[in-house]
Amino acid sequence: MQLENRHLSIGGVTFSLWAGAAPLAGFSHRAYRDWLRRWGAGFVVSEMVSVEGLYREDKKSWELLDVIGEENPWIQLFGKSEPAKWYAVTQKVTSRLGIRLVDVNFGCPVKKVVKNQAGSALLAFPKAMGDIIGAIKDAGAIATAKVRLGIDSPLWEAFLPELVKAGVDALTVHGRYASQFYSGQAHWDQIRAIRQVYSGILIGNGDITSPELAVQRRMESGVDGVMIGRHAIGAPYIFRQIREYLDTGSYSQPSCEELRELLLEYASLYLSVNHTDSLVPVRATLLAMIRGYSQARKLRQQLSHVKTYQELKEVITQFSPLL
Repeated sequence: MQLENRHLSIGGVTFSLWAGAAPLAGFSHRAYRDWLRRWGAGFVVSEMVSVEGLYREDKKSWELLDVIGEENPWIQLFGKSEPAKWYAVTQKVTSRLGIRLVDVNFGCPVKKVVKNQAGSALLAFPKAMGDIIGAIKDAGAIATAKVRLGIDSPLWEAFLPELVKAGVDALTVHGRYASQFYSGQAHWDQIRAIRQVYSGILIGNGDITSPELAVQRRMESGVDGVMIGRHAIGAPYIFRQIREYLDTGSYSQPSCEELRELLLEYASLYLSVNHTDSLVPVRATLLAMIRGYSQARKLRQQLSHVKTYQELKEVITQFSPLL
């Protein structure tokens, strides 16, 4: 399977593959991003961080921006349409951390975010969306936006011109409405319609679960790249598989031995990056990685109680013959 261009370039920053990882709250911390890069992700984006928190110098908010030493860090921010704050925060993250790529979350449907007039709530206010992008651009950063199609009906025909006018450098479209959350199917026909009127860098997102589907969606919709979100939690190797598929037209599934190593290596990386002994915060990721394997149900019961690396190793050793 050959596609002419494997790379994705945004505002002068070039990534090695057009397939990368979508930002996911609670998952896309530094260890997870480093982990996905090891498995071939062309790009990764941080979990969303509050503009208000960064503006107020909230320690926890700044800790989420753990990007020192990360290649081409791409962060995602969310907040109200307060251009002055977006401008100030963008200047802070670029000067302190050397960040060039700033993504705006216009898609989060979570109630507490929407009630604060952030995330997907802004889809109904096209000018406000443009003002945010303009503030980021004025502060000297590469401005990207991640949107949904609308709240419960298409709104992109209204907000797309405002984003373009403001100079957005790339647009990622999750092919669902905010009201859908993650239910139903992603509307790739709508992403294709956006491609027909938008000539800038376009990334599609939604329901990509295999290398074949990643290539198919890219070719049929005309997008420049794809983001993979939930599926990559349990199958970080999908990016390696996409690379194999592009090279040879086929790809391999990880063996049981590789699965065991996958669990242990991710746990070790998380503990090292976060200087902790507790695996409790990443149990959900570990559980997702064994989905679909034989005896997964029994193993899940054990993993759901794991707290330390040694406990994880003991559980995996116990279940190794059953994987």
